[in-house]
Amino acid sequence: TGAEDLEVVKRFGLQADNSLYEFGTGFGRSAQHFVNFLDTDHYFGNDISAARIRQMREFFEFNGLAKKNPTFFVTANNSFDWAEGKTFDFIWTMAVFCHMPDEDVREVFRNVHKIMHPSSIFLALDTHLDDSDRIHRYNAKDWFRPPSWYCDAAAEAGLHSEDVSEKLVAGVGSQNVSTPLGYKGMKFSSHLIKMTLS
Repeated sequence: TGAEDLEVVKRFGLQADNSLYEFGTGFGRSAQHFVNFLDTDHYFGNDISAARIRQMREFFEFNGLAKKNPTFFVTANNSFDWAEGKTFDFIWTMAVFCHMPDEDVREVFRNVHKIMHPSSIFLALDTHLDDSDRIHRYNAKDWFRPPSWYCDAAAEAGLHSEDVSEKLVAGVGSQNVSTPLGYKGMKFSSHLIKMTLS
C-alpha cells in the first residue's frame, strides 16, 4: 500500500517537520503517505515519467493532498541539478534501482551528495535473489543485485553505507521473505541500505 514505506523511514527518525526527497515516485504509492504525514512544503520527488507525475498530481487534487504543496520534478538524468542546491533530511527510493543499469545506479550514488547535508539519511529499498552474491539480469529492465553490491558502489562514491534490512516492517517490498519469481523458479527478498555522507 505504501504505508509500510512511511513506517520504515519513521524507524530512522522521520518527523513531520523533516524534509523528504523520493527518488522515483511512480504513481505515488508511497508519496501519498509521505505527503499526508509531512508538514506542508516538506515532500519532494522525481520520476522519469511525465505521465506518472501528472496522474499523481490529479490524484492528490482529488484526495486533498495537493494542499500540502508537494514538489515534483520530471527528470531525464541522475544529476540532481534540478533540486537547485536544496538539501533534504531524508532521501527514499523503493524498487527503483532494480530497473536501472549498474552505471546509472553508480551515477546516482556519485551525485546524490548534491541533495544531502551532513545529517541526511538516504534509504534504498530493493530486492535481491536469495542465496546469491551475484548480479542477475532477469529481463530487459530488471536487475537483482546483492546488498553488498550496493554497499560497495556507495563506498566507491564516497558514501558511508550499511545493510539495515532488520529495520524492514512486514508488508514492505517483498516483505523480506522468499517470494517466487515467475517461471524461472528463483526467489527474491527485500533489503534496505542506509547511506550517509560520513
